[in-house]
Amino acid sequence: MKTATKLIAQLDQEASKFATVGIAVGFLDQTEFVFAGQADRLDRLKRYVQLGGEPMGLVGFLKNGSRRGDFHWKVFADHQKTGWAAGCLRNLEGEVERAAGDGA
Repeated sequence: MKTATKLIAQLDQEASKFATVGIAVGFLDQTEFVFAGQADRLDRLKRYVQLGGEPMGLVGFLKNGSRRGDFHWKVFADHQKTGWAAGCLRNLEGEVERAAGDGA
């Protein structure tokens, strides 16, 4: 697995493509996020990993002019062959779509 520092560097590198982007960190019963622009993002990611979280990939809203665009997710390379991380992020996408459909 990439180090937390390398994952934050990847987050920072991708941030310009997104209106909002973060690292999704999976736990057994919840998902936490570390967002680009958070001053404590490296410490936050390290803390989540120490608590047993698994950084799964990037999630966010692509830029669309002056508006927030479509929800997008990308599994980190370390998890592309296993399938579980993609399943979690796909489920997260469904939750976002349902929430948006409810006017949230």
